[in-house]
Amino acid sequence: MDDLLSVKAVENREELAVSLPPKYVETLSPAKDVEDLSQKSKITSPEEVLQVLRSSPEKDRVVQVLNFLDPIRTNADGFNITTPSPVAAQILHSLVTITIPDHWSSLGSQNDTETLPEGARKINPKAALLRCLSSVAGIGVLVAQLRSLLAKQDYPQGDKSSGNNLAVRDLITVLSSVLKPLDLVFGIYVNILKTIQSPTQKQILWKELISLLAAGKVLSIASEGFRAIKDLKTPSSIHWIGEGSSYSMWLGRCICHMTSNIQITDSDACSYLAQFTTRALSLGYT
Repeated sequence: MDDLLSVKAVENREELAVSLPPKYVETLSPAKDVEDLSQKSKITSPEEVLQVLRSSPEKDRVVQVLNFLDPIRTNADGFNITTPSPVAAQILHSLVTITIPDHWSSLGSQNDTETLPEGARKINPKAALLRCLSSVAGIGVLVAQLRSLLAKQDYPQGDKSSGNNLAVRDLITVLSSVLKPLDLVFGIYVNILKTIQSPTQKQILWKELISLLAAGKVLSIASEGFRAIKDLKTPSSIHWIGEGSSYSMWLGRCICHMTSNIQITDSDACSYLAQFTTRALSLGYT
């Protein structure tokens, strides 16, 4: 009897082994896991970018988003974050209010290829983010977010380690880095000409740029920001954006760069430059 029971037990174990559900085999397939990860890594539309950014993504996913958004990259659907559109505005807002506070300090300044799909070009994450923000709308969102954070500041009881102060410092750092290139103003002018068809819309964008840069909105909000975070350690390389004389020197160099890159016979370009220069001279710094 014992021998019969032993044989029956062995048969039952064999039946169990043979009848394992297929899902266990699929779960253990490394090829399937790699394929699923590869599919997840692909970002193919600005709408998907927006969804990812709003989900508080990890750094590797942020790098993939920046690779897709980088203006120097040509997207199949023609999307360019520096061209005004409703979805571009939403993405810029998410980059400034979510990505910068969560990831600016951890984003590498060197080429980061470990998290990109196979075959993707190398990317400098911080440089890509700065290029995404190098537009009238991008600068405007940075200024608006700084203003919002500073409105919440309680100066007498400010804690230098508070997240709010750190966020202000990061935003000023990003804003300084976006503006620093001397070809910024001319580059934005060229981009407006290329991407905007309506003469009226072109003028609206240019006047907004004048308001932000030449009329002193950026200088004013940066100066206020530095006062709010005076107890925090900040790199000296970004202080120019909040100092009147240094900021005016930067404006002058931007104007010189644009002057040397337009044709004197181009009446429209000369008109745009004259508007910008006239307003910049009213800042009152020498």
